[in-house]
Amino acid sequence: MQIQDLRRKMGENRLLIWPLRVWTSHGGDSFAVSHYAVLARVLRIILEWDPPPAIEAVEAVLRAHLGIEIGTLGDLKVD
Repeated sequence: MQIQDLRRKMGENRLLIWPLRVWTSHGGDSFAVSHYAVLARVLRIILEWDPPPAIEAVEAVLRAHLGIEIGTLGDLKVD
């Protein structure tokens, strides 16, 4: 499975979690992370989807690609 295919169930819907979005504490607003932004760190608190794959597998793949542009991470495969 590719990272860009990870989904999360919200009510009756299954939403894609990629590309990354950042949620603010002001009224539930969100904004997309730039395609050209570079992955600097991985925090489990924002990694949420319906398994599989396991969070540990996705976390390991993302940590192995620190410093890479966000736009290219969606194509990475996770087992």
